[in-house]
Amino acid sequence: MERKRLYTRQAVTLTGLSTETFAKAVENCNIIFSDMRAKFLEETTAPWQCGTYEGHATIDAHTRYFSLRKEAPTEQNQPFWQGVDPDGVLSKLRKQDLIHGADNIVKYKKLTVEADGQIQ
Repeated sequence: MERKRLYTRQAVTLTGLSTETFAKAVENCNIIFSDMRAKFLEETTAPWQCGTYEGHATIDAHTRYFSLRKEAPTEQNQPFWQGVDPDGVLSKLRKQDLIHGADNIVKYKKLTVEADGQIQ
């Protein structure tokens, strides 16, 4: 269990339900990945492909909650947002060998529609 702490992560799956705009986004992701992969040895990158949800293309993304402290020795530990770790479980997993740094933070957005139809 100790080693698994590094691999805890949060994830999101996005789909455009087969809209043309989302298909273009998937195409652009493929182009970006191909450009990036050309800069690295092939065996150092995993292939990227879009996923599917009920037959619709998806973009799946994740980030780890932690990085190894030895790989970010000057990085400052960042607190978990209340909504991310409301019971302090992740904070207890962190210990001295891991860091929750800037690269591990995900910012959440919430769409709010006012009574008059205005989007916030």
